[in-house]
Amino acid sequence: MRITFALTLAILLEINSAAYGFRCGTELVKIRDTKLEVLEKCGEPTFKEIIKTDGLIVEKWYYDCGAVRFIQILTFSGGALQRIEAGNYGKGPDRCP
Repeated sequence: MRITFALTLAILLEINSAAYGFRCGTELVKIRDTKLEVLEKCGEPTFKEIIKTDGLIVEKWYYDCGAVRFIQILTFSGGALQRIEAGNYGKGPDRCP
């Protein structure tokens, strides 16, 4: 019973943290941060994707935080961070500060 509770709590905390922020070392990246603020807190992402649709440019930045953490997907529109998502588990060593 305790193990089930602990696992459920861990999953909920992971989902909750992805919705509100992404921790880079001691810094917290949050919705409405600018690209510059994110770069200062986390450094260059592992991969950047630019999506152009209906005159709107959206950038997705991917931070691969290693095999024991989820890839963090940061979506920017209008120069500000709009969404933080957790992807699949990363690969290799931890590359997030």
